[in-house]
Amino acid sequence: MDRFLAGDSAVNSAVIRKAREQRALLYGAQPAAVPVKRKSFFRMSGFVLAAAFGVTAGILINLGVRGLTAAPQPEPPQPDVNLSAAFYLPTKQVTQPTQEPVIEVVEEAPAVLKAVYAETRTLNVDRLIRTARQQMGKRYVWGAKGPNRFDCSGFVYYCLNQSGYNIKYMTSAGWRRAGYTPVKSMGDLQPGDVCVFKEHVGIYIGGGEMIHASSAAGRVLISSLNTSYRHRNWVTGMRLT
Repeated sequence: MDRFLAGDSAVNSAVIRKAREQRALLYGAQPAAVPVKRKSFFRMSGFVLAAAFGVTAGILINLGVRGLTAAPQPEPPQPDVNLSAAFYLPTKQVTQPTQEPVIEVVEEAPAVLKAVYAETRTLNVDRLIRTARQQMGKRYVWGAKGPNRFDCSGFVYYCLNQSGYNIKYMTSAGWRRAGYTPVKSMGDLQPGDVCVFKEHVGIYIGGGEMIHASSAAGRVLISSLNTSYRHRNWVTGMRLT
């Protein structure tokens, strides 16, 4: 038929269209072909680049936001440093000794002081008695204070000051009021104590004896305390500390 109608193009077209319609009625309508627009290579490349850039930018932004909102990391622990140790000595060496040694020192102090006092007094007493013995036999003269003549008060005054004691001149009345340690009983006397009687003074040398300047004997001598006259006129003893 196509060949039969080849001579008239308009007729050919109409015949072809009619034939197509009849075919569609027999076999069902066929969807018309949709023209496909072809995209250029450069346009497709632009789409790919834009998509890649968007993905990269999204990743970077996400990482940046996470970095800003991430929880702060804890600081590493710092070693403990005792700043006071750089400027002050340790407490145990100097601002703070332990209490036990201090208590021991306090408890031992009285014993140490007593020992020092006893040794010092012994040395002074030995020197006092030695000095007094050196005056044996010297004349008694009322009011004399040595070095060659004495009365009883002058003898005691001279011997004490020559032996390291610093005392003023005192009669028996003055010795009664002196601010030294009193010894009430003769039995409690120790060597070096001053023996005070109502009208007389002497120096106790031990063994119940004293050395003194006697007006009755007229000289310096040693006498016993174990007589009724001495006991009757006894006032007190005085211990120099």
